[in-house]
Amino acid sequence: MVVLKGRSRAVWMLLFAVAVLGMVGCTANPVEEAEDIRARIDKKAQQALAMMLHEQPELQAEIDASEGYVVGLSDQLMLGPLSGASAVAVLFDASTGTYTYLDIDALGVGVGLGSSGTYFLAVVTSAEAMDELQRGKWLFNTSASSSFGDGGSTYQGATDDLRYYFFNKSGAAFGAGLSVTRVSVNHRLTDTGLASINVPNRGSAYANSQGPKAPRKWPHSLPLMGQEAVDAGFNLPLPFGVGVSVANVRQQMSLTELNVGFNGAEKVPYEFVAFSGAETSLQTQQIKADMWLLPFLNVYAMVGKVQGDLRMDVTLDGDTLLQNNGTDCSGIIKPPLCLVLEGREVEFPVRANVRPTTYGGGAVLAGGWRDWFAVLPVNVTYSQPNDAWAEGNSLTITPRVGRAFKSSKLGRLALFAGGNYLDSNNVVDGTFAVPGTEQVLGYRIHQANKDRWNLLLGFNWAISPVLSISAEYDGFIGTREAVISSLVVRF
Repeated sequence: MVVLKGRSRAVWMLLFAVAVLGMVGCTANPVEEAEDIRARIDKKAQQALAMMLHEQPELQAEIDASEGYVVGLSDQLMLGPLSGASAVAVLFDASTGTYTYLDIDALGVGVGLGSSGTYFLAVVTSAEAMDELQRGKWLFNTSASSSFGDGGSTYQGATDDLRYYFFNKSGAAFGAGLSVTRVSVNHRLTDTGLASINVPNRGSAYANSQGPKAPRKWPHSLPLMGQEAVDAGFNLPLPFGVGVSVANVRQQMSLTELNVGFNGAEKVPYEFVAFSGAETSLQTQQIKADMWLLPFLNVYAMVGKVQGDLRMDVTLDGDTLLQNNGTDCSGIIKPPLCLVLEGREVEFPVRANVRPTTYGGGAVLAGGWRDWFAVLPVNVTYSQPNDAWAEGNSLTITPRVGRAFKSSKLGRLALFAGGNYLDSNNVVDGTFAVPGTEQVLGYRIHQANKDRWNLLLGFNWAISPVLSISAEYDGFIGTREAVISSLVVRF
């Protein structure tokens, strides 16, 4: 027997320094069903445990008195200054009778030489250690190890809450150095309460066929009361998200105020006669960061850039414009402006190219039941002034209902329908050179979207709990049309 040496926590590195392709990893077989992968991993783990109990029958009593155990099979490789390992292991919780599948990835720096095939067993002796393993952990360790021979060659070690055993199958290896190991829950194989769609729900777990063997232990600090929601049978999305979206919007506008001034003079209120063709065509690119603060409440912030055009034709009373400008048209020789405005209603085409930066935030109430879901986003956006855009703000409320459809190999596709309420108020500044004169008309127009509500249809494709794309069309009623698409990464 060879005893391992190192710091008190070196046991973690020695427990999880498993080699490349030790056990069947779920990511290597993305098209296989999770249940088939679990069955193959369970079979290998049972064979490894049976072999270790055959070598040391006294381990059975130690396992029976423990909180549970981790078991797996690895092929370890050490060559020169680097060593690496990656595998899936099975964690059994004796108090609940559940199984957690662990991804183990390690990188070592030091000296080493050789390779060996190894069964490993870790007996968990405290509830605290069991909880840490079920939630995942980063490990930083220094260590020294060696193994020789084949068939029955073993080494072991212990800490306050773990006793571990490595059974060498074949080969020889030795090494020493520093390692960084990440132990994380394999969500594809383990039902921890992770949702297969991006909405909190009942009945749509990501590993939804694990059944009563599922640990249902939420491994993240957010949302608050997340474990309580999982215990109540709900499945939750990953807590954090970063996304990009593109929106193309065209809508008719209503004018509420007009201020006019000539040649840089102060703009004063002016009652226009009429307006027509008031329309905006905008494209918006946004970056959004969000988090699930509570199980059914998501909050977010975003920043974006708007590019587009404003078009409207405003009809003004020429005589009033002349009076406000102080132009005297009573003489024999009249100023050129009189020839253009006197006794007429004049239509001024307003054309503005706008590129404001937008900032905003909001919240989403969301929940689902057996693949049906409802969401209620509320969003407030502020537009930063630029040359042609004095300022603007908008309120958006977008209730949606939908249904997710199962697909074992292509993620989950959800279709939804709903309404979009938009209350947008903007101020546009600009100038217009009066034809045939040297006069420049300055204007400031307050505008709002003509119709508050429209209807929408869309889809969301959750390729995995980490990656999703969505698109929707708004515009079945009213005078506003929009096409919105987005890509979101969750973690």
